Amino acid sequence: GSPATIIENHGSIVYGAVWKIENTDLDELDRQEGVECGIYKPLNVTVKTKIDGVEEEIPVRTYQLVDNPPAPISPNERPLARQPSKTYLNVMLNGAEETGLPTDYINFMKSFKHNGQLASNMELVEKLHLKELL
Repeated sequence: GSPATIIENHGSIVYGAVWKIENTDLDELDRQEGVECGIYKPLNVTVKTKIDGVEEEIPVRTYQLVDNPPAPISPNERPLARQPSKTYLNVMLNGAEETGLPTDYINFMKSFKHNGQLASNMELVEKLHLKELL
């Protein structure tokens, strides 16, 4: 299935989690995200956070597909080649729920079409103790 990405779309919001890591770990993170294979490219962006009611803007590193769609595609109109696997979408939904993303955003994510494929290594996926959210 297709991996997740972000697409610039003025007026839209992308929710996510921010993790603090050491700069010395950036090369390893890039490797895990497939930068050296040409799958993703790192981007430095500024995000708005709200912690204990205090809003703050912070610089973060995110990743965008190198072969990114030129414009947003409605979740119901994504071609098969741009649909995530069922397992990957479920992993993303579990992460969204665990990090407390807004319910409306999680419901939006649930509207994404998936391609029905399951991970080839379900034994590994079972170790994550995920809830079935689809």
